[in-house]
Formats: sequence, C-alpha cells, structure tokens
Amino acid sequence: MKRFLYLTDYYYPSPTSIGVCDDAVINELISDGNQVDVVCFGARTCKTPIEIATGLRVFHVKDRMWEILQKKNQKAFKRIGGVLCRMNQLSMMHFFPMSSITVPLRYFILCDYLYKNYEYDELVSTYAPFEACWAAYKLCKKNEKIGWSLYILDTFTNRGASKFFSEEWNDKHGWRWEKIFFSKASKIINLRCHEKHHQQERYDIFRNKMYFTDIPLFNPHKFDNIDAINHDEELCFVYTGRIDSHWYSPVKLCELFSYISKGKDWRLHFFGNPSDCEKYLDEMYDRTNGKIVKEGFVSRETVIREMKSADVLVSFGHMDSDMVQSKIFDYMSTGAKILHLTNFSFRDSAREYYKKYENAFVLDEKNISDKETMKNLVFFLENGQKLSTEKLTSLFVENRPETTVKILEY
Repeated sequence: MKRFLYLTDYYYPSPTSIGVCDDAVINELISDGNQVDVVCFGARTCKTPIEIATGLRVFHVKDRMWEILQKKNQKAFKRIGGVLCRMNQLSMMHFFPMSSITVPLRYFILCDYLYKNYEYDELVSTYAPFEACWAAYKLCKKNEKIGWSLYILDTFTNRGASKFFSEEWNDKHGWRWEKIFFSKASKIINLRCHEKHHQQERYDIFRNKMYFTDIPLFNPHKFDNIDAINHDEELCFVYTGRIDSHWYSPVKLCELFSYISKGKDWRLHFFGNPSDCEKYLDEMYDRTNGKIVKEGFVSRETVIREMKSADVLVSFGHMDSDMVQSKIFDYMSTGAKILHLTNFSFRDSAREYYKKYENAFVLDEKNISDKETMKNLVFFLENGQKLSTEKLTSLFVENRPETTVKILEY
C-alpha cells in the first residue's frame, strides 16, 4: 500500500473533464489498496479534509477569483469574472500558461503543509491546472526525495493556435515550462494522442522517464446501476462539456439539428457552461420553439444520468488539434448512438476512436447540405439499438484506468 498526494483541478464536488479522469484513476488506486489525499480547487482553502470514501480525502484550496465569479448565476458577476480572467491572462501572457502569481503560491502553501503533516509515498500532479504542477515542482525542489508523477491530461505545447496566439507562440512558452517541470519529475505521463509530438529530438533527454497512456474513462459497466431519466420527446439528443465560440462552437451543430428535426419531436440539450455562447443558445431556443435547450452547468451525477438516458449523444471535433475529448469514452461506454460533427480538413483524434465503435455516425460539416447524407443520418438516428455490454467489453482496453495506475504504482 502507498499513500498518494494527488494534486488536480476541480474534483469534488463538481469535477471538470480532468477531474472526471482523475476520479477513475483515483478509484482504481484505492481499489488496489492505496490511500489518496486530493488537493483541488474550492470556494475557500481548508486544511480539514472532507472524507469522501474509505482511503480518499479531499482538501480544498481557494479558487481563482474570476472562476468564482463566473460560477455565479447572475450575468453581471459572470461578465466581471470574464473581464478579470482576460486581464490576468494578458498581464501574465509572457508566463503562459501561468495566469496568476498568488494562486500558485496559495496552492503550494497548502501542499507544503500537508506534506509536512502526513507521510506520503508518492506525489501526483495533473496538468491542467498549472498551479498543481508548479506546487509539485516547488515541493520537489524543497524535498529532493519526493517521487513526483507529472500526469498531463492536457498539453503544454501541442496546442495549435489559440484565440489570440499562434501555434509557434504557444509552443515556445509551453516548452519553457515543460523543461522546468520535466527536469524534476520522476515520471512524465503524456496522452497517447501527443506521442508523435513528443518524438521530437528536444525530448530525448527526458525519454527514459516518459510514458504514454490514454484517456482512462472507458468502462462498459459504468452505467449499469444508473437510473435513467424519462424525457417527453421522441428522440433526446445530449451534448455534455465545454462550449465556447473558438474551440467548441455549437453553431454548426445547431444549424444541423434545426434542419434534421423539422416536423419531428426531437430535442437537443446542451449541458455545460455556455460561456460566450449563452446569448446564441438562448436565441436558438426561441428560434426552434424550445427544441435546442441550454441546460447550463450541472453536477457530474446529473451528467451521468443524462448520458444514460439519451437516445443520441453528440460531440463535435476539436478545431485542428491532436487533443482527444475525454467525454467520448463516457459516451461510448453507454453503447448509445453517437453523432459526431467534424471537419475532415482538420485533425480530429476522435474520428479514429469512433471508427472502432459501430454505433457512431461521423459527419463532415461540409456535407450538411447534401440531401443523401442527411437521409442516411436521419435513418441512422431513427433506427438501431444500444450496443450490448458484451460487445463493448472487448473495446478500448488501454482506455481503462488500470493502465495508468500501473505506471503510477511502478
């Protein structure tokens, strides 16, 4: 048995996609007989743990102020939070992806306190957030004997272009932090989708401690004991996760759904923070007479139940990136029909996984106006059943948490 100090983003009570991946890994660590203390963001810093389950305790560090404001229901607070976030990003742009001086320090102080007061055998930090990696790095500088696994569920460098910065700019600034963190980490665990990127010569000096694994969320039995929600509509479409105008724009999907649902009792539900697309989704609700519904940010438990209840789960491609959306493994674990809207001109790692999943319809957004394609899509949506657990069991073996846990325990 080992005691792990596990540093991450939002984990309890409302995890982000990274927190969801962490939960799968943490539960597997505990089932192997290990004990895990988690540090994650919360409303305030608290040195008293919350006991979640046997072998699992959670400590909260106070969140970034702009994140706290953006989680409030009032639009005025959300706008202020958005402005503060942008101001911090711009003021700290040369230290990207670091966006604050005080928050990483606050994170480190709590971790340092815990390490002094509890005997941990292993330290794990995920990226994102930056703060977890910085705190782990500082702990390792202070205590040379600490074994630190840097578990990268995002990417520092293989980001492509972002809203304000070029691919080259992002790579340059991300590589600076990779060099710093990689030099101290005992193990560097990258996602399989970034393996080609990390074959570059500059990573050779870290090669002997670098591992590659995949999103640890595929579990054919995950939904066995989940109660489904009864929806009134004939076909219930569900999208979960990030929404924004740059990386995850809902515009093409809404245009498609408006077209194929004419004269049908279908409804499309968006679960997730609508961010800068809130006004657009409200307009689509009115324009479609309530067929496109903005549900907003909900608990992980609600998301799981909605996935279980959906007739069709919906995803759309990350814009020209090697990144894989972790939710697609939750989607495929249900056995349900999946509609994936993408652009075949861009990189989209999800397409490769959906090729192995026979209940997915992958649609190039350029074919939305093609009548034959739309006819085939509607036939797919209106026919067929969920895949059986037996059929799912043989799929995506590497996408189970045991693979990552073996590396952490090694």
